[in-house]
Amino acid sequence: MEHEVEGFVAGDQPGNTDLTRLHSALVGLKKQLDRYSRLTSLAVEGRDLDAKQMLSRTGNPAPELLENLAATKAAIESFPLQSHIQEAANWSRLHYHDTLERVLDESGLRRNGQWPSYVIEDVVRLELNLERYEALIDGKGAGSLEPTRIVDRIKARLNELFDKSLDVVVFLGSLQSAQEKVAADQGQSPTDYVDIRKVYGVLRSQRGIGQYSEDKFGANVYRLFLEGRPKTTDGMTLELSPAQSASGGIYIPSPGGGNYIAALRFVDGEPGG
Repeated sequence: MEHEVEGFVAGDQPGNTDLTRLHSALVGLKKQLDRYSRLTSLAVEGRDLDAKQMLSRTGNPAPELLENLAATKAAIESFPLQSHIQEAANWSRLHYHDTLERVLDESGLRRNGQWPSYVIEDVVRLELNLERYEALIDGKGAGSLEPTRIVDRIKARLNELFDKSLDVVVFLGSLQSAQEKVAADQGQSPTDYVDIRKVYGVLRSQRGIGQYSEDKFGANVYRLFLEGRPKTTDGMTLELSPAQSASGGIYIPSPGGGNYIAALRFVDGEPGG
């Protein structure tokens, strides 16, 4: 007689239906094991009356547990889970490029770049490495390669970076003040280029260590240009100077891409003038 475990019949042909049944069987078995473990814990702790109360309420779980252990063992042995996963993963990898871009487009997220590196909404960097089964969002592991989960994490990242309460005029003024402070501390003219990392350091110290990341600073600077407000109330225009390498600056997003910026200044006139 074949063992039956919550709808799974040992010997069924493997497929998605069988996989679902096997999973349901394992979930059900885990619940039984958890109940039996709880009963043994009460006994080990010397809580004999509580253990007896549990037995009176649920009955002796041992016979049913033993039966389902044997049935689940047979179900596991009859379903080639490893080969099923390998075949499904091979299919997913073969179609991953197209699937990812379709899911990104359907989500409404704007993307630039080409496989395997993208910039989403000008701000979030997405890099894929299927050989290592790795997805990086702004250089950090996404925790999943599944396209729908990646989209969810990108949206969460965008919410993290974009402060809805940001007043770009106020932020531009704060940026100018921080630039002037760095220039003054170094004996430079207020209109000289200064290290953007030092400017960021001033703003970060004002907000509290750990409360203002470089990425959020970069997103805020990006919004100054995106919203067409690179000029302060006193007519000074913000200019950025690119870094020669990533180690020499802070990444600032821009429409269609971004760049590492080494320095910034405020000058009287139009940008680049």
